[in-house]
Amino acid sequence: MIDGADGKPETVEYQVLPAMLLNEVQKQGRQLAQKDAEIAALQKQLDTIRKKDDQIDALSERIDALEQQARKATQEHLASAMR
Repeated sequence: MIDGADGKPETVEYQVLPAMLLNEVQKQGRQLAQKDAEIAALQKQLDTIRKKDDQIDALSERIDALEQQARKATQEHLASAMR
């Protein structure tokens, strides 16, 4: 663009426009590639977190089962001691 004396655009240099547009498209392509890489990294982290969450759930179930066994054994022990 060529500005006039008043600072307002007077003409457009159309021969420069394709290079400017190509530059912007290339910039957007790089930004998209960066975002895709970030998304992939976050997806990997999420998968790891989900696996750990599943492990925690499994351990919690095992603890609950062991606590029930301990209560039952304690009750049976107390019952036999009272006889």
